[in-house]
Amino acid sequence: MSTRTPQTESVDGVPVECTAHDAFCVWDLRGWDGELEAMAAINDAWLDHHDEPGVVGTISVFPEDVIIDGELQSFISEGWNEAGEAAGLQHLAIVGDGLASRAVKQQMSVPDLTMDVFRKVEPAVEWLDEQTG
Repeated sequence: MSTRTPQTESVDGVPVECTAHDAFCVWDLRGWDGELEAMAAINDAWLDHHDEPGVVGTISVFPEDVIIDGELQSFISEGWNEAGEAAGLQHLAIVGDGLASRAVKQQMSVPDLTMDVFRKVEPAVEWLDEQTG
């Protein structure tokens, strides 16, 4: 269980909010419109936040109206896997529409990564608390 109050911040230049918990961050991507360039900037910001020692998990909250396919699916497959390995990511929760969440989950191949898919943020936070507690 997290021992400190989570801190939410807007991330400069990208349409997301990041809420930092003890060992993980919640990335609220619901303000993202599906543009690939914006996702590349989000990925860079994610790497900066996950460079902190002890941050081993992440929750990605996807907008309901973004379809994960084609170029975007390829970017997630390559970019997120590279970022996850570089940051030592151990736990990933994906929150969103069932099809989008499964599409992202299928693209992840970070070694020893524990993953789950959720429809709401709260159960994902509880799951990450259990995984990192």
